[in-house]
Amino acid sequence: MTTKENIINHLNEHNNITHDFLKSNSLLSLGEYFGFDDICYKNQNKLNYLYNQKILCSLVKELNDRKIGYIVFKGICLAEMLYDNPVDRKVGDIDLYVEYDNHCRVIKILNRLGINKENENECEYDHHIVLTNSKALIELHKNILNPCINIDETYLKNNTSVVYINKTPIVTFSLTATILHLIYHLYMDSWFLAGSLYNIYATKIVLKAGRFLYRAYEIALYSEKYFKEINWNDVEEDIRHQKLCLVFKKMMRDILEIFPNAFPDSFAQMILQLEYVDAEE
Repeated sequence: MTTKENIINHLNEHNNITHDFLKSNSLLSLGEYFGFDDICYKNQNKLNYLYNQKILCSLVKELNDRKIGYIVFKGICLAEMLYDNPVDRKVGDIDLYVEYDNHCRVIKILNRLGINKENENECEYDHHIVLTNSKALIELHKNILNPCINIDETYLKNNTSVVYINKTPIVTFSLTATILHLIYHLYMDSWFLAGSLYNIYATKIVLKAGRFLYRAYEIALYSEKYFKEINWNDVEEDIRHQKLCLVFKKMMRDILEIFPNAFPDSFAQMILQLEYVDAEE
């Protein structure tokens, strides 16, 4: 059974799939299977995509001219890599990682492009800063993931490739680093939702992160598309050396419940056998 068939079957188990439900879960690209073909949404999303494309290509040219290294991730890079029609993916912000020493230079470039800090009083930040021109949002990352979750980002930063957007080469994560980032990003959302291990132990409940279904779907869809090209040994090795909380195990089991063929058998077994952080520091 394909990933798309898995998610449609999962959604069909709910008797009341509404337009708002699909929209809030960023799954309107599947709307036609449930009688919702929102032309207005599709047209607006396409316009947003083309605008983000224009901004991103202009920004990358400026960065290349000044020899500033960068990594663009998620967003339209993932849309180009994952979807047959990139505008099927809901357009959000532009995520840009640049070494912190170059942030002032990048902010000046963005200012010249008419993109300014969302909060002009924001000076110190551990994770990222948001800049906007009211049409596009750019998250300028100091770290790829929020440092609260304690993920070693070495593999992500050292494994990149190029995706072409409107004939412009854009540096993004490699195929293997991308699946790792998708997994870690959902873990980050799940970690913040859990709040603390005490909350998990006290309530015996681990809630699913917002838009869990959407993110799990993209992880499974990406794995299905690039299963043979992904270096699963690298994925396993990187996950093994991270200090992950129990919520990671719950999250991965939830993914496998909906998408049972999302990962190689050895990878799924490794997740169950990992030693997880079982005490708060």
